[in-house]
Order: sequence, then C-alpha cells, then structure tokens
Amino acid sequence: LLYFGSVMQADPASRAFVSALLAEKRPETLTVYDPNLRFPLWASKAEAIAEVGATFAHADVLKLSDDEIGLFGDGSLASESATPPSADAVAGMARRLMERQPQLSMIVVTLGADGSLAVNRAGRAQGLPFRVPAVEM
Repeated sequence: LLYFGSVMQADPASRAFVSALLAEKRPETLTVYDPNLRFPLWASKAEAIAEVGATFAHADVLKLSDDEIGLFGDGSLASESATPPSADAVAGMARRLMERQPQLSMIVVTLGADGSLAVNRAGRAQGLPFRVPAVEM
C-alpha cells in the first residue's frame, strides 16, 4: 500500500521524491492518493491544480473532499458556492472523473457534516456522520 498526499508535493525536493517513488512502485502496489490541497503551501494555485491533477494517473483510489471533487470533477470549488453539492452531484462528478482516469477503482469523498461517499464502477455507498466528544489536551 502506498498512501500519500499533495502536501509532500508542494516542495520541489519532496515532489521529486514522490515522482521517483511512483516511477519505481510495483504494479501490484495499491496506490491511494489523498490530495488534501492546501493552496498556501504552493507557489501558485495553478501549479497545485496541475500537479495534483497529473498525479491522479498514478492512483488506484482517490480520497477527496467535497471541494476537491468539485475542482477536479467539474472545475468549481464547493467553498465558492452558497451550498455544498448534493450526494447525487458528487457521485456524478466522481463518475466523470473515473471516466477520465480509467485506472481508478474507487473515489471516496468526504462531505463534511453529511458524512462520506464512496463511488466505484458498480455503484456508490454513503457513510453517515457520527458525533464524537471533543477532548482538550
């Protein structure tokens, strides 16, 4: 299992390491990419979007936020909208992204207070949120 995110890719030296790792990974290695985009870490928003989007081709599974699926699924950021996308809209964006990236077996999208949604070629499943007590340390 190879699980990584874009925070490592924001720095040019770390980006080179990730590229080398992806170039040498074995075909049987399950690769999960969790961009966890943090635009302030990058030289520009355009650079982040281009690098993250190009890395999708190396993933078997994507874990995205509702903002990220909007950005890469239809080109809009959910945070720029007054209302977050519906589960149906998110599923549609995930399916379109999977059409463009045929190696993907699944996309999991976190939906904030609405839980999460997993989409694969056979369908989708929604995980409902649950409350946990906050602990101050």
